Amino acid sequence: MRHVVSPFALAVIGEVMGIPAADRPRVRDWAQYVSYVAANWDERVYPDPGRIDFEREGPPHVAFGYGPHSCVGPLLARREAEVLLSGLTGRFPALRLAVPPADVRWQTGVLIRGPVGLPVTWSSG
Repeated sequence: MRHVVSPFALAVIGEVMGIPAADRPRVRDWAQYVSYVAANWDERVYPDPGRIDFEREGPPHVAFGYGPHSCVGPLLARREAEVLLSGLTGRFPALRLAVPPADVRWQTGVLIRGPVGLPVTWSSG
């Protein structure tokens, strides 16, 4: 299981617990928390967890709950992405990355992973 260290989470926890900022733990000192995002990276349960495999079988993804505790967020996010991408590619069919995929810089030190920027280009013809 991976442990994700978040200065933001420590600040929120410190605030909620009423700990003065000067007395709060610092990430570099000791703090870690187990993130639900890390659950799907357990190599004992998910072979080769860093590889994207749409055909993967085995235990279901655990980050968004299950049954009556299932989060509607993933369904909404997928639909939003579908509408956005189909509209964008319909309007700009020649849209493509302006840099090699390996040159896309990713955010670090945040809970939700995403690119810092996504340079794109397209041709009008």
